Amino acid sequence: MASVYARFKGPQGWEYQKVGKGRPPKGAKFHIRFTDAHGKRCWSQPFDTPHQAQENADGVALATQAAAQGLTVAEYQDQTNAGRTPIKVAVERFL
Repeated sequence: MASVYARFKGPQGWEYQKVGKGRPPKGAKFHIRFTDAHGKRCWSQPFDTPHQAQENADGVALATQAAAQGLTVAEYQDQTNAGRTPIKVAVERFL
């Protein structure tokens, strides 16, 4: 699972602090710390809000799981949705 961190200028240089619930720090850029498919911990590009960073973190987790299995994101989603009937198709059959 990817975590969201705030990066800000501290007394000894740039610092990262994990963002929890509540008001985010002002003037900080937000980054995601995630593990790639090779097991290496990486930092993402900066985001302006923690909400943007969290949305991207969900996509990073999905892409990492797909890459670990040697699949693209679309192939991984097709594999995980195998055997399920999409709502659109179920409604068309019903009507």
